[in-house]
Amino acid sequence: MIRSLDFFIESTTVEKSYKVFWKVRNVGDEAKRRNCLRGEILRLNKADDKRHETSNFRGSHHVECYIIKNDVVVARDRIDVPII
Repeated sequence: MIRSLDFFIESTTVEKSYKVFWKVRNVGDEAKRRNCLRGEILRLNKADDKRHETSNFRGSHHVECYIIKNDVVVARDRIDVPII
């Protein structure tokens, strides 16, 4: 079953303009078995600083968001995304 996941910045105190990058990390036995370990840092792929992803397997995942302003990381957050 393919799951559709959308990630977004709910709120920030950082004033526009800034860049947003996302790190989507797959870990665990299922990711290893499917050769789907990942953790690269990516730009947004939807409007309004959002990131869309899909997953077709269970396991531990997490997503980090980085806000970059004047070439400096000024905000960062992480959420765990367990898919069961």
